Amino acid sequence: MATLINPVPDFRQYNFQVGDTTEVVTKQNGQNSALEKLGRDINTTVDSINKDVQDIDSYRQGIDPANIVHAPGSGLANEAGEAYSRGVVGGSGDLMAGGAYGLGGSGILLENFNSPAEKSYFYAGAGLSSSNEPTPLAPFWPGVVVHRASSNKSSILALSNDGMTLRTMEGLTVYPDQRMYSNRNILGTVSQSSGLPTGAIIERGSNSDGDYTKYADGTLVCRLSSSAGRTIDATIQVDGNTYRSNSATAWNYPLPFFSEPVCHVQIRLDLDILGVAKAPNNSSCIIGAISFSGKKTGQTYSAIAFGYWY
Repeated sequence: MATLINPVPDFRQYNFQVGDTTEVVTKQNGQNSALEKLGRDINTTVDSINKDVQDIDSYRQGIDPANIVHAPGSGLANEAGEAYSRGVVGGSGDLMAGGAYGLGGSGILLENFNSPAEKSYFYAGAGLSSSNEPTPLAPFWPGVVVHRASSNKSSILALSNDGMTLRTMEGLTVYPDQRMYSNRNILGTVSQSSGLPTGAIIERGSNSDGDYTKYADGTLVCRLSSSAGRTIDATIQVDGNTYRSNSATAWNYPLPFFSEPVCHVQIRLDLDILGVAKAPNNSSCIIGAISFSGKKTGQTYSAIAFGYWY
């Protein structure tokens, strides 16, 4: 227990009485009155100090000496280590240990990408027996996990040289991956799963039947250029100078459609002959021509078809 300070004595006991010399009584009583006021003020301060001493003593009794850290070199128990002289942020001597939250060190490896997160951190890649990695990215690239404890929501941003994929989770519920597009992956193989794109945004290709452009929203455009050198004739007379094709010519699309597309034909050289087409199925259409200025032979044409691939 701490030692308390004694109060100042009451100076009134030293006052002169009636019969004492008047001048001395007046001076002495005035002096004692001033001392009495000073004593009261001092006692007020002493009471406050004593209360603080009692509070400090109460706090001291509640402190475990084993938890007190002393300055390095003090010779006291529990001297502080290297962190005592290190800064909190910045530089190579910052207070955060190497490897904390995946920063520095060998990094954190994820074993199950669908496991709910408990904190935010950087991860270095997937473990040797990992599962549920974001696709189509390679799992051994690093990424970031962001977690919001109050709502049990978390996000994984998976990185690779093929782009970025965002996976969001709420507890054990895993939502479909969202792929980030860039100049590295906007062109490529287009694909889908249940109507959601799983590949590139635009795909282009060609073969002997022409070229095509395939889009992630399901649109498919097939083209046959006049440079392919395909020709058609209009030699069957319909009426006067009107002639039509004498036989049907089939154009097999370079890529099949999901259902019957819309097909258009254009004659390359003459304005008085029209290209016509009908599309009986999703893999080819029938090309024909109608001339309004007599027979026509060897007419080069181009064709285009619009539809959907799913």
